[in-house]
Amino acid sequence: EPWNWNSRQGRRFAAARPLKFLVVVGVELFFVLSGFLIGGILLRQAAELDINDGGFKVTHAPGFWIRRWFRTLPNYLLFFVIFLLYDQPWANNHWSAWALSTLFLQNLFVDLSAGTFGVAWSLCVEEWLYLLLPLLLAACTAQSKNAGKAALYATLALVFMPTLLRCTTLGRAWDLGVRHVVIYRLDAIAFGVLLAYAARYRRTFFVRIATGRWAGAGMLGLLVVSVFFWRVGNGWIERDEARHGVRWFIMSVLFFPALSVSMLPIVAWASQVSDVPRGFRTFVYRTSLYSYSMYLTHTLVYYFAGSLLYSAISRLFGEFRGLTFVMIGLNLVALYTISATIYHLWEAPMTRLRERFAPTRPPRGAAAGS
Repeated sequence: EPWNWNSRQGRRFAAARPLKFLVVVGVELFFVLSGFLIGGILLRQAAELDINDGGFKVTHAPGFWIRRWFRTLPNYLLFFVIFLLYDQPWANNHWSAWALSTLFLQNLFVDLSAGTFGVAWSLCVEEWLYLLLPLLLAACTAQSKNAGKAALYATLALVFMPTLLRCTTLGRAWDLGVRHVVIYRLDAIAFGVLLAYAARYRRTFFVRIATGRWAGAGMLGLLVVSVFFWRVGNGWIERDEARHGVRWFIMSVLFFPALSVSMLPIVAWASQVSDVPRGFRTFVYRTSLYSYSMYLTHTLVYYFAGSLLYSAISRLFGEFRGLTFVMIGLNLVALYTISATIYHLWEAPMTRLRERFAPTRPPRGAAAGS
């Protein structure tokens, strides 16, 4: 469980407990960045088709999906098998969640993945967003005949509908009942797509918010939300009290868009930064390549490599102040190394295969992806 600090593994990292909010922020940032980058690719294609082929149609969606699936499915299936072998559903008769996981259904309406492939809950949100967005874009294009308006209408639908649906979550647990559920979280990625829309169709507005001043305001907003979570919301969640009244409405309905909106000017500003040291730029680029494997493998490193490292260090040096943070550093090194290996030996070769089925620049109509 993400908030179980009484487990053996949780006690080992108890000193890092105040940092757990960074996990929440990291996932939300991933959602916004994904929407900005991948949604931007789809909007660019729609704009090109608006000029050349009469707009984005349903027939253009499969090309986009194929490119996304060649990027995401190989790693997903690899870790699906690894987690399957670890869980051994044939021994505990735990097949239902695994069957749902084959089609990204394990947390569509309620998160049923606990104890199976739960780490993939956020990937399910992403996959469903990129399944629905091209369909909505095609439907809106058929109505408006304008790529910009179609992009705006489709994106706003994916911003407002999950927010309205979260208003029906009274009584649900915040983490597994709301934060992990696809139908309540699609807006997190849609906010990133909305930023991509601004970058393409409202350039003056985008340039205005992509400044240090607006990025600072976004950081301030993020700080306010973070302090609120640390001082107030965190206690509600751990005591399972955020299910009713004003507490529920703030944490389950308003909290998520507040995080996303705070991140928008930060992402916009970062997208315009170019004057950075070469070494740092290379590190960020490499990390972005390995990030998908890092995301899927981090729990395995945490539970297995972390346990081995902890046993070895404590045996050699005993328990000492700062051991938690030494462990965090060693886990990050192990995670980075393992993820880089997976990327170069498996993920990258599989991703390159998509050019055979959906080339980046196909003749008229096939979609591009990333």
